[in-house]
Amino acid sequence: MPSEVVEYFTLAQVSSLCLISQEEANELVEYGAIRFDRVIDEESYLSIDRLEPLQAACKLRRDFDMDLFTVVVSVAHLETIADLERQIEKYEALTRSVIA
Repeated sequence: MPSEVVEYFTLAQVSSLCLISQEEANELVEYGAIRFDRVIDEESYLSIDRLEPLQAACKLRRDFDMDLFTVVVSVAHLETIADLERQIEKYEALTRSVIA
């Protein structure tokens, strides 16, 4: 299996990419919806794998005028779905290689 390339974003970049304020991003960190994958020189970084569910949850919030706590709940479910989708892709790739 090839190794995956992972990109990381700062909290300021995350807030910009998710179209939320810095204060809202800080609240999401406090609620545990934003969990950092790396810390370098006291700067915390979030992987792109965690960014995608967060962006989707923030879009749902904007589309349906939901409160910030709903983002927390949505992120947890969207991360679980994304993890399951990645597992399915790996199993399908393994199945194709065994069959071929």
